[in-house]
Amino acid sequence: MILFKKLQTKLKIREDALKMRIHRKANDEVISTKSALIVLASLEGIGIQNELKKLEPEDRKEAQLAILNSKGVKNSTSQKEYSVLRPGFKKKLILEQGNLFLELKMVNEAYKMAEKAYLILYCFENSLRIFINKVMTKDFGHNWWDTKMTTKKLQNIAKEVKRRKMEEKNLYWHSKRGDHELNYSDFNDLRIIIETYKNIFDKYFISRYRESYWITSRISESYPSRNITAHNNPLSGQDIKRLEACYIEWKRQIKYIKSNFTF
Repeated sequence: MILFKKLQTKLKIREDALKMRIHRKANDEVISTKSALIVLASLEGIGIQNELKKLEPEDRKEAQLAILNSKGVKNSTSQKEYSVLRPGFKKKLILEQGNLFLELKMVNEAYKMAEKAYLILYCFENSLRIFINKVMTKDFGHNWWDTKMTTKKLQNIAKEVKRRKMEEKNLYWHSKRGDHELNYSDFNDLRIIIETYKNIFDKYFISRYRESYWITSRISESYPSRNITAHNNPLSGQDIKRLEACYIEWKRQIKYIKSNFTF
C-alpha cells in the first residue's frame, strides 16, 4: 500500500485511475496486479527492492522479468537469466525476403500471435499435461496410461495416440514430441481425462466453481482459440484477452496446488 501511495503521488493521479493503469499493465504483461504495481513504480524511478524481497521467488522473478521487458533491456546478465521468447526476425527482413505475398497487416498479426497467443497456449497446454501426469501417477502409478484409459472415450484417445506414435516413428529424421503418450494427445483430450477422473482431480480445485469443472470449462473456452492458432490464423484482441485471463488464473491455481500438495 505504501508503494501504491508513492506511485500515486509521483504520477499525480486519482486512486481509481492508478488502479485502472495497474490492471491494464497486468493484462498487457500477463502478470499479477502486485507485479504490475512494482513494474510501474520501477519505470517511474521509485525504489522497489524492499517490495521485491517480500515476494515469493516465483512472483519476484515474474516482476523482474516484466520490468526488463518494459524497459527494453537487452544483452544483460539479468535479461539472459529471465529471458522469454521474442521474435528473432525483424518485420522488414521478413517482408524483404520475397514478400511471400504477405501484407504488413499479416506480418503484424504474426508478431502479435507469437508474442501473446501462441506463448500463452503453449505454456498453458504443456503445463496441463504435466499436471495431469503428476496427478494420475500419484494415484495410479507410472503406468497409469496402460491401466486407466479404459472408458470408451479414453480408449479412443489411446488408439489415436498409438497411431500418431507409430506414424511419427517412421519420421526418423524429425524430432519427436516426447516420451509420454500425453504429448500425443489433443488439447481437448486433456479435458476428457480430467472429467473421467473427476473424483481424483476435484481436491486440487477446492473453492473453485464445481471443483475440477472450473479447469475443464477453461479448456473448453480456450479450445477454439487453440485450433485457430494451430492453423496459423489470427485471433481477435478479445480472444487474446480471454486467453490471458484464463492463463493468469491457471498460474494462481498452480501456485495453490504447489503450496498444498506434493507429488
